[in-house]
Amino acid sequence: MNMEPWGHQTHQSQSNSMGPPTPSHMGHVPQQKEEVQYIMRQVTDNVRLAMCQAIGQRPLLWDSTREKCTSAARKMLFGEVVDDINAQYVLNPPISTEEVEKHWKNLKDTYVKTRRKLTFDHNGCVIRPKWKFYDALMFLDSVNTDFAMKKRPMTMFPGSTYDLYSGPSSKKEKIEDLPTDEFMEFCRSLYLPLKEIGYKDRVHWLKIQKTIRDIVFDTQIELVTKAPPDMQ
Repeated sequence: MNMEPWGHQTHQSQSNSMGPPTPSHMGHVPQQKEEVQYIMRQVTDNVRLAMCQAIGQRPLLWDSTREKCTSAARKMLFGEVVDDINAQYVLNPPISTEEVEKHWKNLKDTYVKTRRKLTFDHNGCVIRPKWKFYDALMFLDSVNTDFAMKKRPMTMFPGSTYDLYSGPSSKKEKIEDLPTDEFMEFCRSLYLPLKEIGYKDRVHWLKIQKTIRDIVFDTQIELVTKAPPDMQ
């Protein structure tokens, strides 16, 4: 008596597994894919910071002024980044090269947008963005013209202004194209030391900016006040 219903259930089970998928089964596949994508996005801030640091130590992945990296070499370098991250953090499953490349693109694109929206205080100093990965990605500034910002005028004293030059212009003019004289050479000599200070201590860098501007301002005021009346 019990054989017939049991056989019927077995036939239904087989037909469900071998026949065309039911609507509920068809709806389950996209849900699994979405779940996988969601898990890939769950990377902590510490992991992202480690990612920025590891990539920053491999200029071939981001320095556009260097010889173009082959796809094989690029893959190998991203593999080293993956190894660095997995050595520091226990991730289950371990982070993959594809994930790192995806997160890196996201971080870099966000940095570009943040960089273009920088604001300045009344002294012409950059107001530090609230985005937590901004400082970690500042190494991108020195080589990528995509991060260019427009010149921003700042008043030194009545009747005198100067441009705060913080990157190539929209015409992608290079520093090498600017006039070369003793003043420009002096500015160039300060570039690398100031850049290093800015990476290590942002507050100290801002203080140096203010000190330099104060010195220039005081000197200009002194020159104006000492100039003959017909020269003022």
